[in-house]
Amino acid sequence: PDTGRFDPERYFIPGVRDPRSTGAFGFGRRICSGRHMAMNSVFLAIASILQVFEISKERDGSGKEIPVVAEFCSGLISSVTEFKCTIRTRSPDAEELIIRSVS
Repeated sequence: PDTGRFDPERYFIPGVRDPRSTGAFGFGRRICSGRHMAMNSVFLAIASILQVFEISKERDGSGKEIPVVAEFCSGLISSVTEFKCTIRTRSPDAEELIIRSVS
């Protein structure tokens, strides 16, 4: 292959889609060298949040869960529109851990 020419298709395997390769990190020899660190940082942030917080659907006045409708806004970067939810600490120990980490 001609390594001097931008041709990401040379890395494609017919019928197989690599979930790790997204346009956000580029392709071929121009791929982001920090992509693994970025993905690991996001994973650690999400795991830390889920470790100490209980995230659940919002409840109405009668105690029934309000369903969440996944809607996305369009633009250069797509994101989920706002929705109501309840976020609580999982335990008093988790609350203390959060307070210590931010002070």
